[in-house]
Amino acid sequence: MYIFLDESGDLGFNFDKNNSKYFCITLLVCHDSNTFFSFKTAIRRTLVEKLNQKKTKNKISELKGSNTTAAIKQYFYRQLEKFSHQNWGIYSIVVDKVHLYSQISDVIEPHRLYNLLCHEIIDKVDFSFSDKHIQLIVDKCKGKRERSVFDYFLKTNLEPKLPLNVSLNILHELSHNNFGLQAVDLFCYGIVRKHALSDLGWYEAFSSRIIEEIRWQPKLK
Repeated sequence: MYIFLDESGDLGFNFDKNNSKYFCITLLVCHDSNTFFSFKTAIRRTLVEKLNQKKTKNKISELKGSNTTAAIKQYFYRQLEKFSHQNWGIYSIVVDKVHLYSQISDVIEPHRLYNLLCHEIIDKVDFSFSDKHIQLIVDKCKGKRERSVFDYFLKTNLEPKLPLNVSLNILHELSHNNFGLQAVDLFCYGIVRKHALSDLGWYEAFSSRIIEEIRWQPKLK
């Protein structure tokens, strides 16, 4: 099983300084290597056939939700659908930060909130269909200490739920080197656009693949 994790938005709460009003974490869960291969091929074809057709020195190395046109996103999805083996799903958790800020008067620690959201959405994944190895691949955007805390928090909370013969391996990789991270970035962008702007254009293309989509509410005393 391969799980790719990406986020859209930020966890700042100074809305006068252009902090995002929504924050979204999305998982792309591929249940086997054949499914992962279909994503790699679809991303690669899109890059070659749509973005790097001309012989230029400045090659585009990755697909990003924020700077990829709707037409190119749809092209990627059509390439993906050419594969008959489609054993994958999407899980997502969305935070309305303005609403959250109005409910909590204390200082919100970004790393703690991030880890909590990751745990809550990963906890929704059904691991009963996994093989003996689970790889969780996360965009390498945090410092070394933050990555260590993240890994420890998730392993401590998730490993007790896994069979003894199933291993959990957490990897932090750069998105331009990983096609799965590029794919989940496209999906995450579509989900946050739905919540922030009621834009369903790209979202509707893949919405049938969404298994969980949570509008998160904090547990308060």
